[in-house]
Amino acid sequence: MSAPPPLVFIYDRHAIPHARGTLDLRLEGCQNWAAERNWEIAGRWVDLGDDALTDTHRPRFGELCTFMAELTGERTAICLVHNWTRLTRTGDRAEYQHKVRQAGGYTATTFGEDDQLLRTEREALA
Repeated sequence: MSAPPPLVFIYDRHAIPHARGTLDLRLEGCQNWAAERNWEIAGRWVDLGDDALTDTHRPRFGELCTFMAELTGERTAICLVHNWTRLTRTGDRAEYQHKVRQAGGYTATTFGEDDQLLRTEREALA
């Protein structure tokens, strides 16, 4: 029996809520990336406006992590972003990746980058 497909949690942040063209393209890119791999999409979370600019208050990212922790169980969970700057441009990206790992998942981009290997190596050392 094969394992169920990964459960994907799409995340983005967008500082200009009224200009959504590029946001929509990034979200569509994430959806297409997941579909090409037969990954199941759990939902989309987007921090907008001031929430997208701060590294101290990201309510939608927090909701994503909470939902991920509640849903994943035995399934692989992936926080999918278009690229690494969707997590943060000026802050500590590792902090966001750590929050995803604490929720039971790992982070990946639509450019084929992910931190799963890092997570797997740390688990092997523990």
